[in-house]
Amino acid sequence: MLILSRPSGAITQRIGPRIPLAIGAVLTGAGLLLMAQIHVGDRYLTGVLPSLVVFGVGLAALITPIIATVLASVGSRHSGIASAVNNAFSRLGQMIAVAALPLTAGLSGTAFENPARMAAGFPVAMTIAAGTSFAAALLAWTTISDNALSRPDAGTEPVAKDLPPSLQRHCAVAGTPLAAPPNPRPSSRLPADKEP
Repeated sequence: MLILSRPSGAITQRIGPRIPLAIGAVLTGAGLLLMAQIHVGDRYLTGVLPSLVVFGVGLAALITPIIATVLASVGSRHSGIASAVNNAFSRLGQMIAVAALPLTAGLSGTAFENPARMAAGFPVAMTIAAGTSFAAALLAWTTISDNALSRPDAGTEPVAKDLPPSLQRHCAVAGTPLAAPPNPRPSSRLPADKEP
């Protein structure tokens, strides 16, 4: 999205991630409420597709600001860890939803084998999921600041050579050292000018 890219600072400062997060969650909830209106025998183009389009647009508006906000909330040195934590919690949330949503809609045990119970439980599950999405929109609107994408610590991170010796690590295979070791080991080879 253009409004979330870091180079266009004026647009980012003006809009911020709060509006796309809230709008995306509201659209996702609206799509789920439309899914709750799907009944047995509805045609795909008129009964199913509109809810999927609204839900998909909501997800598209929601995912990028979430990732951008998570990555901007930490220093650039920790952005990899922040991305991993974001992915882990995303997967955990999906697993909890898959396990808990059918139970809260009254679908457990052999209910999945009964078409009438599935037809009755589906709108309940979609309504519960929509309520959760609307709650997420409210949470995003009230807790995310407009300047969440601007990193306050930009330029204040330590330079590699300023790190204490205990943190000056590197992988000899993957790259060069961050800084010269404090006490380099003496080489067993003679310097080039003193070789016979």
